[in-house]
Amino acid sequence: MRLVVIGATGRTGLRVVSAAQTTGTAVLALVRSPHRLGERRERVEVAVGDVRDSDFLRRTLRADDVVVSALGNARDDADGRK
Repeated sequence: MRLVVIGATGRTGLRVVSAAQTTGTAVLALVRSPHRLGERRERVEVAVGDVRDSDFLRRTLRADDVVVSALGNARDDADGRK
């Protein structure tokens, strides 16, 4: 099993990736900007692309993957307000 994190470079996504790493879970980060993973990038598999592209998802995901979406609105503040 592999944990796939959509939005892995955002605030919530980075926390999900870090938590999974502490348990030894294999992680695939679906990202647009891999440099934003920082030091975590060395310990995760990274797929760069756009999750709105169904062909990208078909090429990247496997049948036994567990997917977590941490997508959010980048314009929201910490309280979720615009």
